[in-house]
Amino acid sequence: MSSGLTLVAPGTRPVLFYSVYRIITWSNNPVNDIIFSGNSAAFVVDMNTVSPDVWLHNGAGFQGPNVGAPVGSWARQTAYFSNSPNDYLKQGASLTPLLSSGNNAEVSGFQIAAFSGTRCSDIELFCRLVIYPGPDIAAELAAADVAVTRLFQGIVAV
Repeated sequence: MSSGLTLVAPGTRPVLFYSVYRIITWSNNPVNDIIFSGNSAAFVVDMNTVSPDVWLHNGAGFQGPNVGAPVGSWARQTAYFSNSPNDYLKQGASLTPLLSSGNNAEVSGFQIAAFSGTRCSDIELFCRLVIYPGPDIAAELAAADVAVTRLFQGIVAV
């Protein structure tokens, strides 16, 4: 799926992606297994060669891994891009604090589940939110987690 979403560099305006998804199959082809991406070097969350390693990238090298979303299990994922040591990737209860993932802007649209139209591993995506964190980000995340927990009645790891 592609959209016209464009994002400024996270050093200018941090961004947090909130998703509920599950990986159905794992193809062990990290070049094409993009969970979501702006382009090849902006706002990338992708799969490593070893299941279920997931990495974060925004121009400063791949940061990770995080193994908190096993194949076949629903998980909540948050990916925070700020061009600072506060960047992180969280899947379920598994938190991977990172170095800065980089400061690339996204100007050419956004893709979910593939890169450059290439088929990747199968994923099911329930929801996808783009949040510009403000002073109440903890409250916003808590409210989203409560809603997901109620909707999925405990089958999503948050």
